[in-house]
Amino acid sequence: MAIASARKCSNRKPKTADDYILEVKAKQGEQFFVEGIENWRRSVGLEKMVLLGHSFGGYFAACYTMKSLDFGKIETLYR
Repeated sequence: MAIASARKCSNRKPKTADDYILEVKAKQGEQFFVEGIENWRRSVGLEKMVLLGHSFGGYFAACYTMKSLDFGKIETLYR
């Protein structure tokens, strides 16, 4: 995601230590759900699957897909 705004026109404040802590916690949350999907996939013995999600589930489906790309498990996303 990219956010564009003219310089000096944004009302965003500089990041604080709390902002960085929230970013770390968000990454840990993503990792928790992605690992849960992967553990489930292994436990039921699936080599391939179609993973769909809506709203919050769609976000984690996308996170899982991106992580799976890192693992080399995804052959084709769109044909």
